[in-house]
Amino acid sequence: ISNTSDMKNYKIPKLQATLIDSKNNIITTWFFYAEHENLAPQESLNFNTSYIHDNHDIADIKIEFYKEEE
Repeated sequence: ISNTSDMKNYKIPKLQATLIDSKNNIITTWFFYAEHENLAPQESLNFNTSYIHDNHDIADIKIEFYKEEE
């Protein structure tokens, strides 16, 4: 995750991971957080998540920012 701004700190929202099979069906979805809550200007941050599977046909993973309804 990168903050490309030169002036503004950004709060990192919850992240959503989705596993997709070879027929484009969603296998499962889960939520997780990055290690830090905020990013300063020009700062980058790595994140980790994992999923233990039982021989599912996993073809793709999608990671998105998740904004909760206010």
